Amino acid sequence: MNSTSSTKNLTIIHTTNISRPNVQAQDNSISWSIIPISTLLILVSGLLLTLPVLYLLLTARPLRTSFNIYVSNLVGCDLALFVLHYPLTLFIDLHGAQTWALGYTACTLKLYTRNVLEAVAINIHVCIAVNRVWAVVHPISYRNRHSAKVATFTCLTVWIYVHASLLPLLILDALYYRSPIGGCNINFPAQYGYFWFTNMVFFTVPWTRSSNASGEGDQQCIEMIRFVVTAGPLRRTKRRKKIGRRNSYWVLGLLTVLTTICWVPTYVMFIMVMTKKAFIPAAFRLAVIVLFNMQAALDPLLFVLALKPLRLAVFRLLRIGRQSRGPG
Repeated sequence: MNSTSSTKNLTIIHTTNISRPNVQAQDNSISWSIIPISTLLILVSGLLLTLPVLYLLLTARPLRTSFNIYVSNLVGCDLALFVLHYPLTLFIDLHGAQTWALGYTACTLKLYTRNVLEAVAINIHVCIAVNRVWAVVHPISYRNRHSAKVATFTCLTVWIYVHASLLPLLILDALYYRSPIGGCNINFPAQYGYFWFTNMVFFTVPWTRSSNASGEGDQQCIEMIRFVVTAGPLRRTKRRKKIGRRNSYWVLGLLTVLTTICWVPTYVMFIMVMTKKAFIPAAFRLAVIVLFNMQAALDPLLFVLALKPLRLAVFRLLRIGRQSRGPG
C-alpha cells in the first residue's frame, strides 16, 4: 500500500500518508510533468501577486483600515509560503515524493511552513468571512465596535493558537517518529489521534464556518440589492453605506467560492484515502494537488478584485512602473 504517492504536497490537515513503506533511494533525475510545471507557474504568479499587494497594504495610507489588517496577515502568510515552502515543493515535484536530498533541517522547514502557515491562512479566511458577515448583518454594531485593535488582537490570537496546537505535533515527529527512509513527510500513524484532532480544528470546522457565513448574509444582501434597484435617487451618504455593504458581501461570496473550489476536493480525497474504500482516479488526484496549491496565489487576486481601493492602488502602481520605464 503506497498512499504517499497519491497525496504528496498536501498539508497536515489533508495529508494521507497512512503507511511508510521502506523505499529505496531513487535517482536524482528531474521529471517535468504537469504537477511541477503547475507548481512553478503558481510560485511565479504568486510572488508577482503577493509582493505588490502586501507592499500597498503596508505603505498606502488609504488602505490602512481595520479590515485590511486581516488581509495583510493573509497575504503575508501566503508570501511566506511562496518564499519558504513552494521552492521545496517544486523540488519534490521534480524528483519524486520518495526522494529527499536536502537534509533534515530543510525537511523540518518544509513541514512547518506547509502545516502551520497553511493552518494560519485557513483560519484567517474564517476571520475575514465572519468579519464580512458582521459588517453586512449588523453594520451599526460593526462600525461602533470593530477597530484596528480588535483586528490585530484577532490575528495575533490565530497565530498563537495555531502554533500552540501544531508545534507539539511537529516537534514530536521531528524528535521521535519521522522516518529516515523515503520522502519528507510527517509520520501521522504514530500520532493518529492528534492528527484527527488537528484535521477537525484546522480544516473541517473552519471551512464549514466560512461556508455557512455566506448563507447568514443572504437575506440582508437580497434586501440591500432590492433597495438599491427600486429606491430611485438616494442621498450620497445612504448610497455609500449600501455600496459598502454590497462590497462586504462581494468579498464574502468570493471567499466562499475560493475555499469551496480549492479545499473541498482535497477533503474528499482525504476521506477516500483514510477510509480506504474507494479508488482515486489519477486525474482527480492531479486536480486536487493543483487546486490546493493554487489557493495561496488566488488570495491576493481575490482581494484586488473585491476591494476597490486596493484595485485602484494596484492600477496606480502599474502606471508608475510604466512611466518610470519611459516610452518604448
